[in-house]
Parts: sequence; C-alpha cells; structure tokens
Amino acid sequence: MNIVQIGSNRGYDELTELIKNIDIEKLILVEPMSKFNNSLLQCYSHVKNLSIENIAITDDPFQKKTCFFLHQDMDENIEQGSLLESHVNKVFNRPEYNIENSYENKLLKIEVNTTTINKLFNKYDLINIDILFIDSEGFDDKIIKNIDFNKFNIKKIYYEDMHINNTDIINFFKNLNYEVKKHSNYNSVAMHNDHN
Repeated sequence: MNIVQIGSNRGYDELTELIKNIDIEKLILVEPMSKFNNSLLQCYSHVKNLSIENIAITDDPFQKKTCFFLHQDMDENIEQGSLLESHVNKVFNRPEYNIENSYENKLLKIEVNTTTINKLFNKYDLINIDILFIDSEGFDDKIIKNIDFNKFNIKKIYYEDMHINNTDIINFFKNLNYEVKKHSNYNSVAMHNDHN
C-alpha cells in the first residue's frame, strides 16, 4: 500500500493504529518540525520504505517558504502547530488547556520550506494512493481542494473535520464520487466509490 500522511507530528496516532497490520509499499510522512523525526523513525521502524519530509504543504505552487506557527507551553507537553496563526491562537485559548500566561508569549513563528500536495505525489512517483491522512490544523480543506484528482487516484482520504467547513468539503467529495463517513471524534474519511 502507498500511504501519505500530512501533519505527522510525533507519530503514535490514529494512522499508526490504522496501518499497523498492513503491508506497506511506501510511507511518506510530512512534518514541518524536524525535531519529531526520531520519534517518527521509532514509531514506524518496521516500515522499510519510509520517507520523512520536513516541509509544509501549501496551496501555492510558487511558494518556496512560509511561516509555521507553533504554540508551546513551557514543559512542551502541549503543542499546536499550523500555517494559520489564527487557528493556533484559537485552539490555545480554550479553557481546558489551562494556560496561565499570555498565549502571545508562547507563540513561535518559524520559517519552513513548502511544496504542494501534487508536487509531493510527483516526487515519489505516486499515481495510486491507498491512504492519504491529513491533520494540518485548519488547512485540511485547502490541501484536499488542491489535489489533481484527474491525475491521482486516492482510495481513502482521512482528514480532521473539526476545524474546517465540513459540509463544504463533503459536497466537494460527493462531486468526485467519494462517500464521507465519520471515522473518529476528530476525523472523517472520504472513500472513493470505485474502490469500496
């Protein structure tokens, strides 16, 4: 199986569980923060053909670098990163995080290299993708809408639905012959009807 994850963080997540007993041909993990590479390598040590891309996926084919916003508390147990500064601030203003100090003091702005989803697929000669798993903190719909569905055949697309207009993206998928179902508390899955 060919599997791509956008927003891999440390690993040990829903994708890890989803593919733990699957024969993997290629696994491409996209995570702007290289500090998570060792954790990802440990998490997927059983995968022979594993690639980690320390880049951000944007919807601008001419953009080479962008700002990545990271919100981090002092002991690094709470972490939130996104291309959208407003998203990071919104999430960390939630009372359950109980952050005492001003969130502005904990917002890091880091320049990262970028590419588009289509360029990423082309780099790895991917035409047929079994699983695309996206967790890009509010940018999922922009990545999905940027995919060249005429060129790339994707069986299942998992995406975080809680920070986007899910009705809009469900309608987008329906027009492409995908059926969308709720997968977990945070994610939905779009399954192409030709592959179900």
